[in-house]
Amino acid sequence: MTYWHISEQLLPALSVSEAREVDHRLSEKVDGGLYGLMTLAGKAAFEWLREVHPEVQTLGILCGAGNNGGDGLILAATAHRAGLEVFLYTLGADEDRSTLSMSALREAQAAGLTVRHFEGDLPQADVWVDALLGIGAKGELREPVRTATQLLNRQEGILLALDVPTGLDADTGLAAEDCIHADATLTFLSPKRGLLTADGRDYVGDCFIAPLVSEVDLWEATHGTDHWYSQSVLWMPPRNPLMQNIHKHQRGRVLVIGGDYGMAGAPALAAEAALVSGAGKVTIATHTEHFPALLAHCPELMTCPLDDSTDQLQTAIQEADVIAIGPGLGQSDWAERIVKAVWGADCAVVLDADALNLMAKYPILAKQPIQTHKRWVMTPHPGEAARLLGISTQEGQNNRFDTVQKLFEKYHCSVVLKGSGSLIRTSRHRGIAIEGNPGMATAGMGDILTGVIAGMLALGVEGPEAAVRGVCLHAKAGDLAAEQGELGLKATDLLPYIRILNNEY
Repeated sequence: MTYWHISEQLLPALSVSEAREVDHRLSEKVDGGLYGLMTLAGKAAFEWLREVHPEVQTLGILCGAGNNGGDGLILAATAHRAGLEVFLYTLGADEDRSTLSMSALREAQAAGLTVRHFEGDLPQADVWVDALLGIGAKGELREPVRTATQLLNRQEGILLALDVPTGLDADTGLAAEDCIHADATLTFLSPKRGLLTADGRDYVGDCFIAPLVSEVDLWEATHGTDHWYSQSVLWMPPRNPLMQNIHKHQRGRVLVIGGDYGMAGAPALAAEAALVSGAGKVTIATHTEHFPALLAHCPELMTCPLDDSTDQLQTAIQEADVIAIGPGLGQSDWAERIVKAVWGADCAVVLDADALNLMAKYPILAKQPIQTHKRWVMTPHPGEAARLLGISTQEGQNNRFDTVQKLFEKYHCSVVLKGSGSLIRTSRHRGIAIEGNPGMATAGMGDILTGVIAGMLALGVEGPEAAVRGVCLHAKAGDLAAEQGELGLKATDLLPYIRILNNEY
């Protein structure tokens, strides 16, 4: 059996409804229909255990009454026949069991297994398998499932979740209280959206995919232009190679605007990231008092003063190929004047931080030209996204996919919704970044991302592809930098890795 780690394949990340439709399509090609698919899933789980944990001798499986429980029952029968000691427990009355799960229960009994009803206690085993609720579960856990997940989470052995950890919403990635904290999740056919974003990455452990069918059949069953896809540096859009006969202005001129008093570091980080990402010339427009510190930090940068007049800024805007506005900008009257000066720019623009907050504060700013400008990219964090949509941050986080889709529809530009499993919605892409780590939750990381995307745009990468490349480079660079430890990771630690990766891919 072939198993894919989540990082090894470009696969559609399915919603619950899409996953069920894929099951239906493939059931028409598999002997035994849906029960044949269930059989393949249960056997694949056993083969995964044998391949990844060949030392396992005792196996505990806790099965619910639905089809996820059926997968577990097939696994139990297969493991028992292979000579493992299997502790098999079920929840729910037989009359509540799905038709497929009832067939799997009969198969487990026919294999000679003792089937015990869960009554609040579990023995120790080398591996415990969560086969309780599957992809259809929503909301908080109810008894006796919640007691079962509490016990599973306290087991000393390896904890494997089948398809999705019980308590994790497979659509949104929101975790219920006492959600299963899996050491590994083996999901079937293709990853589910909720495994890759929001709380998902905290609960799935190491994520593997069992395709169950041939790659051709799987591709035909899952193919569609409207799917979300897992995104990695391994399959991000390419950039054009550099010509030999080229000068700095042909490499793109980036103008970074921001840095109110006390926040000069933010545009400096974005500007240096744009240089490292390949831009030929980068100018920072900020208060003149910041110039000495900025140039001492990075003498390659150009400067443009921002004072009461916007005349020099207008000249810089006209000369720029790309504008990155927002890092450290603030929301003062000064900042508002600057944003208004940028709004007529006829070039690519990356909108971040307070540029987004000002858009939310003054909706008139968002009317034009962003409605028609396809080279614009916005990079909100959850709070900024919520303000742009006029909702609470929690409401926005409750379904990150809906949030980023609404931003895309409202502003008609490429949108990166930052967070665990950043979402990228463009006119060409629906991507979920599968790289990145919690060490990146520090000040300045978003400014680096803004600069990387600006650098991609400066090199001539179109807006949608620049958003994808920028997010993937940024996330992977964070992982490489975190190899020395996630705690203490600084935004500037990413810069050398961004350069390496951008040249490698």
